[in-house]
Formats: sequence, C-alpha cells, structure tokens
Amino acid sequence: MTDPTEEFHACLLCGSTGAVLYPRVKDCLFGTQGEFGEMECPTCGLIWLSPRPAREDLARFYEQYYTHDPPDDDIPPEKQPRFLGGWRDAVRGMVFCGYFGYRQVHVPHRWCRLGGVLGRVPSIRLRATSELKDLIPVYKRDGLLVDIGCGRGDFLVAMKRLGWNVLGIESDPTSSAIAQRRGLTVQRVPFEQADIAEGSVDHITMNHVIEHFYDPIAVVKKCYRLLKTGGTIVLYAPNSQSLGRKRFGEHWLALDPPRHLYTWSRATIRTLLERGGFTDITTKTFARLAGGIYDTSVVLGQGVVTRGQTPPPQPGRRLFAWREALSCSLGFPLGEEVVALAVK
Repeated sequence: MTDPTEEFHACLLCGSTGAVLYPRVKDCLFGTQGEFGEMECPTCGLIWLSPRPAREDLARFYEQYYTHDPPDDDIPPEKQPRFLGGWRDAVRGMVFCGYFGYRQVHVPHRWCRLGGVLGRVPSIRLRATSELKDLIPVYKRDGLLVDIGCGRGDFLVAMKRLGWNVLGIESDPTSSAIAQRRGLTVQRVPFEQADIAEGSVDHITMNHVIEHFYDPIAVVKKCYRLLKTGGTIVLYAPNSQSLGRKRFGEHWLALDPPRHLYTWSRATIRTLLERGGFTDITTKTFARLAGGIYDTSVVLGQGVVTRGQTPPPQPGRRLFAWREALSCSLGFPLGEEVVALAVK
C-alpha cells in the first residue's frame, strides 16, 4: 500500500498559487488508509486535493464504492405501487411527450400540449424526470447518448427504455460488469482511452463524475470533439459554495477525499467548460441532496466511518434542507449540486 505521492500548488484553471484550505483530511466515508489535504485558489475559488494519490493507487479507494451494489431498479417505476401512481404517471408521460418529445412513451396524445406547458415549470419538470433530473435531453431519433462514468448503468437503462442508442464508459471492473449484465454496451476503459468517433455523439452526461478526473480540462476538450454541432453536455458535481460546505467544512460529505480530486462551483465549472471550447453554457445549483448530505456530514464530524451508508435523519435536518431549498429558489447558488449544460 503506497502513500499519497502527488502534490501541486498551482490552480488548474488560472495558474494562481493555491492556499491550504484543510491541511489534513482522511477517507472518513470508507475508512481506507491515507492522509491528504485540500487547497483553494484565492483567485477563482477552485478547490483541489493536494497531496493526492498517484493514479495507480487510486483504485483501492473505490473497492467498497456504492456503484458496486446490485441494482434495485430493474422493475420499471410504473409497475411499482405508489400513492396516486396512475395520475402521476399520466402527468409524467405528458411532460416527457409534450416537453421533451418522447412521443413513444404513451398514447393517446390528446393532453400532450398541456405537458409542454407543465414541463416549463421547473418543479413539475424535475418531479416528472425524477432521478434523471436535467440529464435528460430532448429526444432525438437514432441519437447517441454517452454516459461517462456510467457505474452500474442505472441512467443508461432508463434512457435506453426511452429510445436512445446508449453507450457507457466505466473503467471500474465491478461496476462495468454489472452494467454489461444488464444488456448495456460499455467500454471498460478510462474515458481518455475511449474509442468513439469524433462528431458522432448527440448528448454526453457526467453525473457526479468530473470531480474524479486527474485532468478534467482534457476530458472536456475530448467531449467537445465527440459531440455533433448542436450536441449537448450536462455535468453534475458537488458545489463548493453550498450551504453544506459552509456549515461542515472538512467534514462535508461531498468533499469525499481522496476520490474527489476537484470541487467545483458555478463559476469554476463554467471556466472549465470554456477551457474545453464551449461558449453556450448555463449553470445553476440544486438542493435536492441537502438532507442526505446533512445527515452524513453530521456523523462524519463525530468521527464515525459510515462505510458509504446514509445514517438515520439527524437533528436539524429539516431546517437545513428548507434553508437550502429556499436559498436556491431565491437565486442564491447554495445548493449541494452544481449543474452545467453546454451546447456545441
């Protein structure tokens, strides 16, 4: 077992010399050995891990990762009994059809124009898309969707059902094997080595993946080359300016050393995409994960190793989640997740 060997003090985005933010951080989530540090750029605000594991040593920190668990969503949501399930599925179908263009999800289409209107309401659209969030693109017949860091393939299974041609990129052997057993096409290589024709992809997703790359600028540049003109990319990542990070500091769950090599904000993830060649960029933050991140961060602050499991609700959870949701609704970028959408 090796110790962290890589240190660097210059900001990836602007080159400024970083300042030590948290001098000693450990893997409190899974308890694997090693001690690391976090630095912050005083100019642009990017946060990065330094010292960090060498590339060849990083895999051991993923040995117990959550994407190794068997999937539990192979039963389509519409087959699971839910309160007012029929009505909710009808609204969901209208939004998917009328707003996103997935006309194959249901018939008849008499109410689909209403779905186009309902889809313009962010809260209704997010409820309709559920775990797909803003990752879901407008439907394109025969379109190719690539999910980088697809894990066990949950998202790709859903998008394949909706009619997309899908491709997953996942270097972790355990996760990629699960995805392949589910009938998905997965390249079991690091994204930098993925064999995809330039200009062939309609939509790229990275759901809490960009923070795991050693060279995220090179990754985004490759994404730009792979996309067709008019193609889109969506990135989700932990938000370094979130209420959770301000509240819990080095015990904030989403810091997740040493797996998260960078921690992004709306400003820094925009700069990253610009460095990759994108100019049409939209960013925002969400409070969707506030409750769970609060619970685990409280426990991590008590020195408990959670082994990747979410602890029971902690005192103050509801107030924290309410404050964060209210802040986001008022336009403050304090949500636990930052999302960026860019068009080539």
